[in-house]
Formats: sequence, structure tokens, C-alpha cells
Amino acid sequence: MTNYVRRLVSAGKARFRDESLDVELDLVYLTDRVIIMGFPAAGFEGLYRNQRAEVKRFLDTRHGDKYRVFNFCPTRENSYPASTFEGRVSRYPFPDHHAPPLGLLALATQEMKAWLDRGPEHVIVVHCKAGKGRSGTLACSLLLRMDDAIAPPKLKRSYNLSEWADRRADEMMEEVVVETDAAPSSIGEDSDMQSTDKEGTSKTSKENPSSEKPKHSAKGSADQAASTVDKVLHLHTSRRMKQSTGNKHGVSIPSQRRWLRYWSEFLHDVAPPQLPLYPQSKAASPKARLYSIKIRMHEEGGGAQVAIVRVANALIERAPRSMVGSGKGRGAGDVWVSLARYEDPMVEEIERRVRTNEEVEYEDDGITRKNDMFGTPKWDDKKMVRSFARMGVVQGAQPETSLDPEGSVVTHHLLPLPQSEWVEVGSKTTKDEVVMEDIQMNDGILLPSGREVRIKLYVGQLLMGWLWFVPLFHLQQPPSQKGQRTTVVLKRSDVDFPLGYGALLIDIELTLGWDIETHDEELPLQPERSESGSQKEPTTAAVLTALEGNVGPLQAVQD
Repeated sequence: MTNYVRRLVSAGKARFRDESLDVELDLVYLTDRVIIMGFPAAGFEGLYRNQRAEVKRFLDTRHGDKYRVFNFCPTRENSYPASTFEGRVSRYPFPDHHAPPLGLLALATQEMKAWLDRGPEHVIVVHCKAGKGRSGTLACSLLLRMDDAIAPPKLKRSYNLSEWADRRADEMMEEVVVETDAAPSSIGEDSDMQSTDKEGTSKTSKENPSSEKPKHSAKGSADQAASTVDKVLHLHTSRRMKQSTGNKHGVSIPSQRRWLRYWSEFLHDVAPPQLPLYPQSKAASPKARLYSIKIRMHEEGGGAQVAIVRVANALIERAPRSMVGSGKGRGAGDVWVSLARYEDPMVEEIERRVRTNEEVEYEDDGITRKNDMFGTPKWDDKKMVRSFARMGVVQGAQPETSLDPEGSVVTHHLLPLPQSEWVEVGSKTTKDEVVMEDIQMNDGILLPSGREVRIKLYVGQLLMGWLWFVPLFHLQQPPSQKGQRTTVVLKRSDVDFPLGYGALLIDIELTLGWDIETHDEELPLQPERSESGSQKEPTTAAVLTALEGNVGPLQAVQD
């Protein structure tokens, strides 16, 4: 019965069964040395997730003391003592459904690779909560870093019995096809096929020997970086997801997939040179400005989900402030966004460690990490992402309406909002939000160009979705004087969890520009941490609960 429940929770993810141990887990071998699994739970949670004791028995029996577990869950989300796995646990936490600081990919994969380099029998085990998005992002990041490891498992132990039988059958069929293709054939003088020399190589091979590594231009390297990401993502999907899930991706969140492309460009040395992860980028990267956001949406449609959300939004606007927070609210149809990034001290420390390329070292026991940044819950016992600015429709301005082949389209033009125009929800807003008084709307919002930025989209009090991006990867090179602007268009498919009103999204247009004159101290600062660590965005749970779960997905993705 418990396995049945666990299979339901695993949904479209593949599971692994070890017949000799009589254990079935939400777990796969991505490669022979990289294992992905769901959270190793205990107590009630263990009834529908991986049982912690079973996970340990599985790993101990198969890999002895040669495995190390990498946990990506913040302590405020879920945790267990490192002693669970004899101390062989490393943590690199970031919130569920989100992209991490880009430098976290570098730190985590550095230690993963260092552990694997200890010997051919060493393996790593990565997990988050579901063992899909965050785990997939970091596992794919490791394969991109190792480059030559992008291949499915070869060992029998890495497959279920049925999988192994299918694999052997496929290999036998491939051998038959190869033998058939190897049969000699005649080539006429007029044939378009290229003739070969005695060694079977093209006569033109001396001009471009296959044994030589091709020299790529910057564009060619960027193409290679993108191609490698596609290959890794395909491998991850083929291993982590059941075949019956069809076109569902293993790493499905657009921002996480975007992060893998950024990371691959960095590894191929075609990322913007101002990226603060490069050793030479000790000087602060030039700043950027976000001048405006244009959001295009269908005026009607979206089916039952949008209809339900319209009702919910109307109810929220009429609900007592005790249910949704006090203060001034914007209209039910107002579109606005919140801008956020990870805590500055944490990201600055991550970037410093990446730039200096600190060696991975362990204590004399060979297990406990020295100088472990995440050895304590210092960075993840409270909210890790902080809002620092908002953008919205200037009061009195009306959205534009136009027609396209699919119907009426509404375009919302968003500009930076001074603090007095912010959506105020919750009596403690000023404690957890930065104050941006006297902002000049046409000056845009100042951003650290090489840092992650989250744009969270709202209609009235309800979430439409969000996206993460790093401005540096989208700005023109080299940095130019303030004034020149770049337009970045992101489609609905580029938005994370476009639920409810998000179903009406068409695209989002960001207008960005360089600002090479402004210094760090002029950036909009983040607020100091509150005791709760909470960040007061619209709180709608009380009203949404009354809608009998029809908009449950909206709450499921709240960070």
C-alpha cells in the first residue's frame, strides 16, 4: 500500500527497484556515478516519500562508504542530520521551484567532481524535495562541467531488470544493423557520394583531420554550449522520467533551463567577460538599468482556471483587510511586478569563493568538509530571496488594446514605482521591503548586471508567474554609455508557472541598458532580515481556500 502511495507521489518520475534488497525508491542512476533521488524522509512524510532507512540501506549495500549525498533543500523547508549518512552530506540550498545564484552551480559541482575524482567507485547522490527540478539542474550542471560524462549508464546495477533487458535487446539490434550497413557496395563514377581512401576516410580528411579539435569562433562556441545543454537535458529526461510521460521534461522550469545555458556558456568561456565568477572580474561588474516592462496578454480566454481566478481576485478586493492584509491595495485588474534577488552577503561570498577557486578540502576523517559555507543554516534558515523594487502601471494610465488573429490583446506598460505607489499588503511591509523614495521613473531601476534577478508578475492580488534572468547575458557587448537600450522579449513559455491569469500571457518585453557610471553604493539595497524572515507579498490563502482547491496550483508555487 505504501509503495502504491509513493508511486502516486512520484507521478511521472521513474523509480528504481532492487530485487535483492526488496526496496523500491524514487531514485534513478543518471549515469553510473550520478544518482538522483527524492527527499529521504522519516516519520509520516516517509509514508509517501523515500523512507530514510531504506535509502541508507540501499546506498550502504551498493556503494559502501564511497557515496556522498548532496542536499539542495533549505533547512526551513526540510532537513536531517548529516550523521544520517555517516557525515557524508553536503548542502547547497536554494528555494523550491527557483533558480539558484549562478555561482552556486560552480561551488556545488566543484565538490561533486572532487568527490568523484577520489576513485572510480565513488558516486554522488543528489536530492531536493521531489528529486526533479533542483536536483536535475545541479546534476546536469555537473555533467556539463565534466563534459565527457554525458552518456547513460553502462553497468547492469544502474538499471531495473526490465530496463536492462530492454537495453541489451537494443544493443543486439544495433549490432545487427551495423553488420548490415558494413556490407560492401559499389559506387558509380557519377555518384554524388564522396569516395574514400583505403583507410575508409574521406580524401578531404587531410584538410580537416577528424583527430584535431575544431577551432570554434565565439559564435561557434556559443552554439556548442547550447548543443551540449540540449544533450544533457535529453539524457536527464530519458533517465528521470517514465517513458509514458511523453514530452514532459525532467528539468521543466524555464528559469532553471535558462540557468543551464548560462552555465554552459561560462564553461565554454563564451559568457560575458564581466561575469563576477571569472577570476579576472575582481572589479565590480558594470551596472544595468531596467527601464520598463511591457506585458502583453489576451483579454479573454484561458478557460475555467482564469474564470475561477477572476472570481478569486474580485473576492479578495472585497474581503476584509484582516484576511488579506491591511493598507492600500491596487485595483483587481492592475498588473504589477516585484523584483527580487538572493541575499547580497551570501551571493558575494559565493562569488568570492568561485573566483579564488578554493580547493575542496576535508578534515582528517576524509568526510567533514573544511570551511563549509553551508555547514550551518546561517544562510537558509529564513527567506533567501529578497524583494528590492516594484514596477507597475502609473496611476491614471490605461492599458493599450489591439487586435491580432487570436483576438483582443491588452498591453500593460510598467515603470518603476516609488515607495508611495507600492502595493501595500500586510502591516509589516516596510520591515521587509526596501524603501525607494524619490525614484525617477524614467531613470529605470539599477541592477547588478552579473547578478540574478527575479521578476514576479501579479494581477491585483494574484500571482501570474515569475522568471529569473541575469541581465549580463542579454545586454549588448561591450558595455556602452548610459542611454543605449536593449530589448529582451520572453514568451509565456519562458515564464515559470504561468498559472491563473498567467494563462493569458503572450509575452513580456524588458527594456534594459548599461550604466557604467554608477557605483555599488547607489544600488537599491535589500532590507535587513526580519525575525520571521518573511517577505510580505500579497497574502491570499484565506480567500483561496474558500474556492475548494480549484486554484490550488497558485498556492503550491508560492515561495
